[in-house]
Amino acid sequence: MDTNNFNCPICTHIITLPRLYDCGHSLCEDCMVQIDNEANKLSETSIKAPIYKCPICRKNTHKSWFNRPRNLFLMGILENEPEYKQRIKDKIYQNNPLDNIPNNVNLSLLCKRSRELKFNELYNYVLELVIQASLEGKDNVMIIEKAPQLYNFSSKIANRLFEEHGIYKVTSNLNTFKIFIIEDGNYDLNGERFSEYINTNYISPTEDEESNDEEEFYLDRNRSYDNVSESLEIDTESLEYDTRSRYN
Repeated sequence: MDTNNFNCPICTHIITLPRLYDCGHSLCEDCMVQIDNEANKLSETSIKAPIYKCPICRKNTHKSWFNRPRNLFLMGILENEPEYKQRIKDKIYQNNPLDNIPNNVNLSLLCKRSRELKFNELYNYVLELVIQASLEGKDNVMIIEKAPQLYNFSSKIANRLFEEHGIYKVTSNLNTFKIFIIEDGNYDLNGERFSEYINTNYISPTEDEESNDEEEFYLDRNRSYDNVSESLEIDTESLEYDTRSRYN
């Protein structure tokens, strides 16, 4: 039998553990997983369920790879082929993410904990950049790399920056996450929709205060952040947050 007629259209090897899209087209399981993973990355910033597309006919489906049936007919034809047997032997099997989840799991609690872990990861990422900018005397930081993910947590990140570090303002959209360390009206988000969060209790440092601060501590670029943060005293009890969204 000419096995070239049974090659996967994605990896071009003999199709291995094929699964079926709703449209009827088949791919290797591994190829299907890779395509789904790319779609999942694109949907990280959306509240909508991921949409997967068959790479052959582009028909949409919400079914993840593990919910698509195996093509048992095709597997029966190929199971005795030497190349197919070798591919099965060498294969690293994919884990179904639903296999280890109990039926009675509290999904609300699971979601809350997952979001908290994600928030802490993103906040620490932002904080490191803000501290570095502050030490270099920059008045703002613009983040592009993880802007879509930061947008989903923008209010929470802004509030914590206000409370713990006296930041003046945060603006966020899907393309840009910007932190204004001190007050500065010169900013532009290219006319796009964004969310803005302002620390209503922000106090701009006066020259006298800045002079006193310099006498109390010296910001050495080579000193660790832990040492620097211990020198800063911020009144967090009087902070209030004004979160508002507008169209720029």
